[in-house]
Amino acid sequence: MITFFDSSSTPTDNGANGDAADLTLTPPASMVAGDFVYVHVTHRSNGATLTNVVTGGQSWTAETNRSNGTSSVERGFWCRFNGTWAADPTFHTNVSQGSAFTAIMLVFRPTGGGNTWAVDVAEQFVTFATPGSPFDVTRAGQTALTASTVTIASFHASSDANTWSLQTGTWTAPYAQIRNTTGAGTSTQLAYLIQTSAAATGSVVSRQNAALAGATMIQTFKEIAAPLKRLLTLGVG
Repeated sequence: MITFFDSSSTPTDNGANGDAADLTLTPPASMVAGDFVYVHVTHRSNGATLTNVVTGGQSWTAETNRSNGTSSVERGFWCRFNGTWAADPTFHTNVSQGSAFTAIMLVFRPTGGGNTWAVDVAEQFVTFATPGSPFDVTRAGQTALTASTVTIASFHASSDANTWSLQTGTWTAPYAQIRNTTGAGTSTQLAYLIQTSAAATGSVVSRQNAALAGATMIQTFKEIAAPLKRLLTLGVG
């Protein structure tokens, strides 16, 4: 069964990190080869392009660069850890305007160290309007197609004062949120659901402490079992 290992972020919650320089993210200690690494990067801007400029020796897949059309850009990056970080991974925005620049890393351990990872259900992105009281935001779920998956959802709003409270008990949020106080700020929550059968995740709901518009993303990843090695038995005659 897939298990959650650890997480990290730049900045930490209620910290500051701006876009004057590229964003470097320190991975959790004691990772092992085969771990699944997901990084969610956000920038408070409109029309920026987010890229990975230092790979740390990993082979990253970049998902679609997403904009909510007014104030924020988001992008997901993921890889299978090869066992060694040559350097901390670094991310770049082509827009520098004194704005919040945030990255959150989640690390998951596969059932077997030789397993690989792939997309099970493609990423989906939607914006949401200002919610009414009690300021709940609902992210529609996905239906896993294979038996061993992890689904990751994000909730994002452009205000460093905004907090998030996960309302769906089947899901887990490693952090309540990561607030970035640079400039006008941003607030992001990631949540995940691990499944051992092909099934619907159901919707995931998180509650803001204030009425803010924003965006959500969701994507399901699967582990692929390593091929079994054929064992040859030599007879002694």
